[in-house]
Amino acid sequence: MPQKHLLDSVLVNINSNDGNELIIRVSPVHDNILSIKNLLRRTLPNITHKNIRLIHNGRLLDDNYTLADYGLGTISTVYFLCSLSEFSESSTQFKDSDEESEGQEERGLDRLRKSGYNAEEIRSIRMEFHRTHRTEYNGETTEHQRQLEDAWMESTGETLPGGTVYQILCGLILGFFLGLLCLFWLREPVFTRKHRMGKGIFKSFPKTNRLLIF
Repeated sequence: MPQKHLLDSVLVNINSNDGNELIIRVSPVHDNILSIKNLLRRTLPNITHKNIRLIHNGRLLDDNYTLADYGLGTISTVYFLCSLSEFSESSTQFKDSDEESEGQEERGLDRLRKSGYNAEEIRSIRMEFHRTHRTEYNGETTEHQRQLEDAWMESTGETLPGGTVYQILCGLILGFFLGLLCLFWLREPVFTRKHRMGKGIFKSFPKTNRLLIF
């Protein structure tokens, strides 16, 4: 089978969990993930001091890799999920909460803590999870809610591509943000059936701010 030709440039459609949508044109060979993050910070001043994670098809993208390294240099348009969080401020604010959980068996979405997510991020994900599943969440999880979270993580994880535990768990986040950010993403072949997460996850879609950079 002949090798596909690398494009000179590709469009990267980036949807973030703060409601912004950004479309930029980059070189799949010369622009690495870090340069894309820096462009995001220059373009959107409100995220200058945010920690940025870029995710594609359930995989957390490494700063030192290019699109070509991930096999994305032959596609005219690729779609990234951008997860924004605080740097030291949030990690300090929730340090005690994280430390209290050490030594305890993690259940439900708390298992994301093992892959580097702090308490603030997990709480935001949990709130969205129970909102879309129509289960009441007031800051404390019941046994039934933990069982729902466990079942969702286990069933979703079975279909994700191989890799480290960190990469696998990052893929779980897609299920939450798809319903909020990008209905049209569902038409793209980058998501597995389980990533779509069922009908309920797609019922509410806020308007996004769209910005294109060429």
